[in-house]
Amino acid sequence: MPPANWFHQNFNPAGEPARYLALKPWGFTYKVEDLSKTDQDIKMGGTQIEYKDQEPEIHALFLSECAKRATESKITF
Repeated sequence: MPPANWFHQNFNPAGEPARYLALKPWGFTYKVEDLSKTDQDIKMGGTQIEYKDQEPEIHALFLSECAKRATESKITF
């Protein structure tokens, strides 16, 4: 698990659907400012970076991994 207030991303370049389980660190000893903001856009005061706002290199890497597996990205901006 990333430390508090770090950004991380999960990707699925495979051809099959994936399910991600997001857990919030209730009871951990480090402080997170406000866990209720973890699913809100950073531009609106939350902690989520939307796909359209991610670093272009990250998206290029994802597309490269999709190409290796002959899958198509369904992420649209």
